[in-house]
Amino acid sequence: MKKNWLLFALLLFFLTKCYPQQNSIYFIEVNTNYTYFFIDNNKYSVDYKNSFNYGFSVLINKQISRKLKVSSGITYLTKNSYYNVVPTSFNDYFMGKKYLLSYINVPITLSYLLTPRNNLLCYISNSLIMNNIVNYDLTRYYSYAEKNDFNIDEGQKPGWSYRLGFEIKKAFLSKLFFNFCPYIDYKFILDFDEQPLSYKNLKDDRLSCGFSIGLIYYI
Repeated sequence: MKKNWLLFALLLFFLTKCYPQQNSIYFIEVNTNYTYFFIDNNKYSVDYKNSFNYGFSVLINKQISRKLKVSSGITYLTKNSYYNVVPTSFNDYFMGKKYLLSYINVPITLSYLLTPRNNLLCYISNSLIMNNIVNYDLTRYYSYAEKNDFNIDEGQKPGWSYRLGFEIKKAFLSKLFFNFCPYIDYKFILDFDEQPLSYKNLKDDRLSCGFSIGLIYYI
């Protein structure tokens, strides 16, 4: 865990110092997020589905050159899924499961300005994201009751993702911008060394996509 934070801090320090500016420009970005996870159902006998997965983020941005900016901050994200089962003569009680996970993610993003046009800014962004599970709950549904497991500890560890995004920023006040960013993520290091049985439905969900909407204020 300490090695992950040290690597992250060194990378952020390098990006902010390698492009020194005499007059640095900082701005605060607040977003809401929606994410869809691609779960590989071909390996399992049930049809896993996404619940509505949302998030919030607060980021600090620094303009490090005329066309480059770097940002980092904190993102809260849910990662919820479920499946339903039609009772059979073999099992007429069990009806399905719901998986509820919460993350605190820490991204570091380098964005390149493509088109500055009349208060409309378009960036291509590349992010390295450290993913940290802060809560994992599981609900089992039976015809007669529900059974819940809260704060499950299955050996979670920080995972790492790469994100490719396309940022669109539109000014509507002197220091305030509207922000919209569709993105696609690939998790190249998973959250577990080995997937436990109760978590196996999420084993192959390395790929996800979504978008963020928010506001940016120039300090």
